[in-house]
Amino acid sequence: MFNIKSQSLDLFGRIGKLLDSSRAVVLEGLWGSSAPYAAANIGKFSKRRIFYITSHIDQADQAAEDLELFSSGQAEVFPGWEAGLPDALSADQIAQERLAVTEKLLDNENLP
Repeated sequence: MFNIKSQSLDLFGRIGKLLDSSRAVVLEGLWGSSAPYAAANIGKFSKRRIFYITSHIDQADQAAEDLELFSSGQAEVFPGWEAGLPDALSADQIAQERLAVTEKLLDNENLP
């Protein structure tokens, strides 16, 4: 009997173990919610954090929602730097949010 789910989980497990033994794994050719689905499932088998990159802030927000749906963890979005910010206060707030996300990424003691 052919079982796609068990074969997918086996593949995700192998990729998760590969990620644990190397610096990075790049998956290409995925689109829509299949990419966050793959990342969330690989994260279940890896001891490392998943750093998911999109090309646009709208895609990042959607991917974060999908990642949280497919996993038991919380997805953090690295805030975009908006062109033409109206004032220095807004720029400072974005910088502060970016630093907070960076600190979470570097916090190895509290891995999810």
